[in-house]
Amino acid sequence: MSKKSLRIAYFGTPDFATKPLEVLLENNFDVCVVVSQPDRRKGRGKKISEPEVKSIARKYELPILQPERINAEFIQQLAEYDADYFVVCAYGKILPEKLINLPKYTLNIHASLLPKYRGASPIHAAILHGEKQTGVSIMKIVKELDAGDVMLQKSILIDDADTTESLSAKLSDVGASALIEALQIIENKEEIWIEQDHKNASYAHKITPESAYIHWDQSATAIDRHIRAYCPEPGAFTFINDEKIKILEAHKSELEINQKPGYIQTGKKTLHIQTKDKAIEIIKIQRAGKNAQTVVDFLNGYRKELQWCT
Repeated sequence: MSKKSLRIAYFGTPDFATKPLEVLLENNFDVCVVVSQPDRRKGRGKKISEPEVKSIARKYELPILQPERINAEFIQQLAEYDADYFVVCAYGKILPEKLINLPKYTLNIHASLLPKYRGASPIHAAILHGEKQTGVSIMKIVKELDAGDVMLQKSILIDDADTTESLSAKLSDVGASALIEALQIIENKEEIWIEQDHKNASYAHKITPESAYIHWDQSATAIDRHIRAYCPEPGAFTFINDEKIKILEAHKSELEINQKPGYIQTGKKTLHIQTKDKAIEIIKIQRAGKNAQTVVDFLNGYRKELQWCT
């Protein structure tokens, strides 16, 4: 079966899912329809914004479906495109069995080395847990969450400075490459599916805004990971003088403060916060309802006393 005769329905929503879609198209695969989440209100202005994947689909003039619910009507509508394979990448909805079983294969690009970090936030989890490497898995979608057989995995190293944003960009590229390789293997009828080691499965649960709160009684290493894991969204945060402050960039410091966790020490151009063991130097923050700013700009404009984070 040639690339052009191989019909693919692509499911994806955020920026992470754009690269695999673009690479499919660049490699002349026939993407017959794109399925994405509905347009939502986003940002401080709460303006209607379309998913990043939809933007790519419009650029290539592809048919687009954006169901609020995956029901019988939508499944019938999708079936009319007669896709050979479904490819799912960060779509954001759980697919029912009837939909999963519609094509020959329903493949998923999952951003971890399964069975580690099944679930909604594998990239956050890899950084939070201090993993040295992570990767992507090309797997079959089955009823149980991220439990399908795996055909292909590709790994990359995690840099000490990686945030969820930077690591997502790397894994999106790796996922795109892995997807093309997997489809070529399937075309050549050379696929081998490996059952996951279900006993060693771990889960990365859905991120909530509350989970980004910084507990200063943790170690500097743990807090550094926490800040990087929740960057850029939802943003690791603390409270200073009862004001919610997001910490967007920071790093571990050798400065000795000798105070209880949460204590703030400022210089003319620096702001350090004591953790359980060492200090964290804050580089960039964001106050509620305002743009991100450097600590230098924050200190220049802040008139209250800075002493404790809560």
